[in-house]
Amino acid sequence: MTDGYLQVPKKKELPSTENLRGTYEEMYSNWKNKMAEASGRDDVYSSFMNLLSLQWMFYEIAECIAEDDFEIMDKFSPKNLEENVDVFDQALNKYLAEYEKVGICPKHFESMTEFVEDYEKRYFKEDKND
Repeated sequence: MTDGYLQVPKKKELPSTENLRGTYEEMYSNWKNKMAEASGRDDVYSSFMNLLSLQWMFYEIAECIAEDDFEIMDKFSPKNLEENVDVFDQALNKYLAEYEKVGICPKHFESMTEFVEDYEKRYFKEDKND
């Protein structure tokens, strides 16, 4: 029920470099290693919360961007946390394929130093005309 008002669905944007950039990297850095860690510790709560966090990020993206279906919580298994790692990895790989379709190559860094150097080059360029 919508209190007497008809909700009109928002017009969604097509996926693009501008509206997806950085989302894959955020998913990867926020939860990928935490999923394996939760499985290794037999931590059902952490496994659930990490997978749920990924699901909510998919929902947030889908509110504004026309994306494929990324429903993953129906595959959650409290009895087999390694299966949850696979569910997470499969969803992340599926999203990566969509990410690459719009021409984005994900950024990977071997170290924090490499990340900081890239960040500084990108955002703190010195003006050579000074």
